[in-house]
Amino acid sequence: MSASDIDEVLSRDTEGKLNWLVGEVTEIKQDVLVIKNNHLTHIESDMNLIKKVLGGVVVFLIAAFTGIQVM
Repeated sequence: MSASDIDEVLSRDTEGKLNWLVGEVTEIKQDVLVIKNNHLTHIESDMNLIKKVLGGVVVFLIAAFTGIQVM
């Protein structure tokens, strides 16, 4: 938002400012929903994959250092 946009909003009456504010909050809410629904799902799946790989590496290292045959 540029300075002229802010000046335009501030020059509005109370109802105009309130309508602008509600519109901004609605946009922010939509952005948060997009992040929540799209990006967090991918992050969670990546974290699960990292946990599985790390678990496999730990099991391999324990087996290698202790001489336990896993297979």
